[in-house]
Amino acid sequence: MFSEFWAHLPASIKIVLLQGTSRRDQLLHLARLCLRESENSPRQSGRIIDLTALASDFLLAAWEADPLNGRLASDVLKIFQTRLTQPLYALLHSISMNFAEPKESRTLEEVISKGNFEQE
Repeated sequence: MFSEFWAHLPASIKIVLLQGTSRRDQLLHLARLCLRESENSPRQSGRIIDLTALASDFLLAAWEADPLNGRLASDVLKIFQTRLTQPLYALLHSISMNFAEPKESRTLEEVISKGNFEQE
C-alpha cells in the first residue's frame, strides 16, 4: 500500500520528504507544496492521494512541532474547526488569541562585540 502511495506522489513532494520532515518549517513547506500540487494537478475521480488532505496533515504536524505558535494554532483552527474536540478547540483558541510575536532579540555577535557579558 505504501509503495502505491509513494508512486503517486508528485516528485516535488518526494524530494522534500526524502530530505526530512522533523522541523516546523519543513512541514509547512510540505503543506504549501501539497496545496500547490493539488491546484496544478487535474481533478481525477478516485484519485489515490488527496493532496489537500495531506496538506492539512502536514499543517497539523507543523503545529505539533511548535505547539505554542499562535499563528499555526490559528491556521489549524480554521482548517480543522469542525473536527476538533472541545478541549482541543479551547486550547488552540486560547493559544491563538494570546499569542504575540516575540520581540527581536540581540544576536550573539552583538553581545560579543560590546564585550560586557555581565549585563547581558
